Amino acid sequence: MIAGILILLLCAILALQIWIISGRRTAESSPPVPAPESKCFRITGVPSGWSEADFLDSLRQVDPSVESWNNDQVSIYPACCGARKTALLKVHTSSKFFSHIGMGDSKFVEISRGASDKKVGLLIDCHFHELTPLNTPEGDIVAE
Repeated sequence: MIAGILILLLCAILALQIWIISGRRTAESSPPVPAPESKCFRITGVPSGWSEADFLDSLRQVDPSVESWNNDQVSIYPACCGARKTALLKVHTSSKFFSHIGMGDSKFVEISRGASDKKVGLLIDCHFHELTPLNTPEGDIVAE
């Protein structure tokens, strides 16, 4: 009886060692593929009438590299309060302008949609410590 248990235990140990060794060999033979660098920025103070295209056009005033970006990289949502909106901008490769905004930093910029429009103040950060709604609610926002 004890001999049978010992043989079973040895077989289990041997199977475990083979399983561990085969897992290591697979991990060593295929190095991990690094994920593309991307960073998400929150931009508050976007006028309610601006679309994603309007927002990117205006952002080109402070960062010309925005020219190569598309509307899929930006989403505009209502702000928690007030008539302004909040934009989330996903940047795959940081430009010179955005690379200086770190996790605890905020940057204030003034831009306009066109030459005749008045300037709008936008606050750019990437730390998301405050409430950022990610939907467009119907009616008033009510918290219970």
